Amino acid sequence: SDILKEIAIVDTPGTNSIIDRHQEITERFIPESDLVIFVFPALNPYSRTAWDFFGFVRRQWHKKTVFVLQQADRASPEELEVNRTRVAEYAAERGLSEPRIFTVSAKTGQGLDEMWDYIRATVTGGRHYLLKMDSLLTTSAELLDRVDTHIAGHRAALDADLAEKARIDAALNRGRDYTERDIDLLRARLVEAYSRLAARGVEEFQDGLSLGNLMRHSFGGLFKRGNALKDWLEGLTTRFNADFLAEAERISREEGARLTSNISQIMENLAEDLGAAKTPGLNVSALTAKRLAVVDESRDNVLAMLRDASLADRLKPQGLSKLGDQAMVGGFLTAVGAVIAATTHAVLFDVTGGLITTMGAL
Repeated sequence: SDILKEIAIVDTPGTNSIIDRHQEITERFIPESDLVIFVFPALNPYSRTAWDFFGFVRRQWHKKTVFVLQQADRASPEELEVNRTRVAEYAAERGLSEPRIFTVSAKTGQGLDEMWDYIRATVTGGRHYLLKMDSLLTTSAELLDRVDTHIAGHRAALDADLAEKARIDAALNRGRDYTERDIDLLRARLVEAYSRLAARGVEEFQDGLSLGNLMRHSFGGLFKRGNALKDWLEGLTTRFNADFLAEAERISREEGARLTSNISQIMENLAEDLGAAKTPGLNVSALTAKRLAVVDESRDNVLAMLRDASLADRLKPQGLSKLGDQAMVGGFLTAVGAVIAATTHAVLFDVTGGLITTMGAL
């Protein structure tokens, strides 16, 4: 046929073929086409897959398209008119107003000359070069639009990630401030308890330094084994030790529970934020995959910390209630020593000089 010297006609597989690759082949061939002809049975031009595919062609490539209703001899004039109207409506709904529609019959020859005349006028006699150039420009513009859209999507995702990072940084900084305040409060409560109990012990020690009490402790040792004065001093330190251990345990338990709860809440909020950051709405690409991998890894690390059974034990400052006898009692005896230093120049030393010698532990 003479027309085939100027054009190539490709009959692509149907879009509703049972072979999966047929639609892929069809979609890949569309960008190379100058004219796309959608062929429907005149009696039933309502194939959903075909119209979905037309929407794809129109939306993605804006290719010049015509419609052919074949086997027109099998339909009545009324049916043809109704179906032509519906085809025009379907095309308009998908962005092609005033579509070109041909009703043809290979059996009777109806409409064939009109269709071929249109094809000749459109894609032969040199006009196909103009059509091809227009098609190439349209395709190129569409590709550039896609690239621009793709870049804009990544730009928006990056901006969203930076904003999310700033929110997370601010939340972590707030959490760090809250945690440091909790630790300061814990430290202050422990110091206050130590000072209060030490002051009580020193007061009891001062009371015990009265002449009557010293004489009682000293002479009491004459009638029983052991050193009554030494036992009294050791009793002071033992009571202080026990009282402070109990107080430190109570404070550590209360403040540690709050500290653990606050840090766990910070991590739960962080995990929630990272979970929301996993769906940026981007097409799959190496950059997107890398981004999601980073988000997933960060979120997994946070969730691993939350699931860590030893987290609560590590956060509870139980060690603060186990300072050791030397640390606690040593500090207490320092306070006691200050009292002794202040009183050894007073009458106490002159009256009980011999008794002070028995307090060698001090």
